[in-house]
Amino acid sequence: MTADGWYLICCKYGRIKQAEASLSRIGVKIFCPVMKCEKNRTDSKNPRSRIVPMFPPYLFVSFNPELIPLSKINTLPGVNYFVRFGSEPKPLPQALIDVLMMKSCRSIFSDQAIDYDDRLACFEEKINKIQYGRGPELLALLQDIIREESENVCLPESAHQFSNI
Repeated sequence: MTADGWYLICCKYGRIKQAEASLSRIGVKIFCPVMKCEKNRTDSKNPRSRIVPMFPPYLFVSFNPELIPLSKINTLPGVNYFVRFGSEPKPLPQALIDVLMMKSCRSIFSDQAIDYDDRLACFEEKINKIQYGRGPELLALLQDIIREESENVCLPESAHQFSNI
């Protein structure tokens, strides 16, 4: 049985909350990276803080494709489509999701440093280059990560013996 994986979906304009509700009803885990955004007020010198999605209208979802078919998720209210890399949606690296979760928490609660390995630091460096609300930049980053992941797949020892034939 295939394990749960994280995928990226695009929601219909202005319907992220509806997509979240319909996805959670069928048992799909949802993650929407958020950040604190400060906006200057016209009626006061104090800025107003709001929590906003980092990459509207995208949601990260985790589910087992053998238990919940992609077609079922695609037809839910608020869901527009799965983001595909190649001919089909591909699971995203867990380390990328971990970095986005840590970045969301730090953005909302504090800027405390978090210790993590080189791979997480590399993902965070790439994510920091994306400007707020830039979906195309997110998609380009994810495409690069998927490509790097597939290039770094190692062949088992038994496969190497046949590579010289």
